[in-house]
Amino acid sequence: FGGSSMNFANWKSRTGFGDSHGGSMPSGTKVVVRPNKYEAGRANVIIYNWSGAGAVSVDLSGVLKSGERYAIRPVQKLFDSPVASGTYGGGSVSVPMGPYAAPRPVSGFLRTPPAMGSNFNVFVVTKE
Repeated sequence: FGGSSMNFANWKSRTGFGDSHGGSMPSGTKVVVRPNKYEAGRANVIIYNWSGAGAVSVDLSGVLKSGERYAIRPVQKLFDSPVASGTYGGGSVSVPMGPYAAPRPVSGFLRTPPAMGSNFNVFVVTKE
């Protein structure tokens, strides 16, 4: 820090950072829709659901055109049935937050990864 080396305790003292947070947990929801620039009608949707809602509204107007069929799948369940699908009518669609269990590894891993829960999840939207 500042061009000098120091131990963790000194760094915490000098920077004011450390191993505690500065207040309460966030509240509400935050939705990020990232359209795929290489494939029209496809997007990644990241949802921070600090309020714990069972479903979150996601505006897909930057991804789909009205009348297009779509499917939404959690990234940990890409080959399973969609958690939401239909014909896009414009505006927002409702995405159920799960939790969705991770698939069991075929080999190379000692255990199944933890499920993404209802407080955070990532989805893939595809045009069907």
